Amino acid sequence: IKLDEGDELMGSLLTSDDDKIFMASRHGKSIQFFAKAVKTRKRMAGGMRGMRLSGGDRLVSLEVINDNGAIMSVTVNGYGKRTELSEYREQSKGGSGVKLANITAKTGDIVGAMQVQPNDDVMLVTKSGKAIRFAVRNISVVGRATQGVRLMDTGGDEIISIAVIRDNDDEQQD
Repeated sequence: IKLDEGDELMGSLLTSDDDKIFMASRHGKSIQFFAKAVKTRKRMAGGMRGMRLSGGDRLVSLEVINDNGAIMSVTVNGYGKRTELSEYREQSKGGSGVKLANITAKTGDIVGAMQVQPNDDVMLVTKSGKAIRFAVRNISVVGRATQGVRLMDTGGDEIISIAVIRDNDDEQQD
């Protein structure tokens, strides 16, 4: 891929035309659009803009989503929440997005946002290596323009990574 100076590849996903793509930024913006809006290009061509970012912002999450579940967002200072997918309207690719969360000095910036199901678990990891795992169903479902609840007392440390641990019971029964 050809990248402009200062740009970097955040990730790549396999998609079909029926899939939806969800992106989230560090400063609390998000966008959702259909994968079919991304046109096929030659291997060495430059990419296409998925989301317009304001100065100093950067992309932190890229997900293929389906129509059920919720978006779980987590901040560097240990705050997080679940928000129903219906609160994120579909937009055109390349837009500036909608508010993902209310970012304050108390919450810090967004570390990541991903689709979760009620039976999933989430793991948070801090810069110093502390980790915590908890059930998604125990996290409040609230609106987009809220801060969320304290998920982890970071004690001055920062959360640097989040991961969803999927419930595989359904897959094992199939």
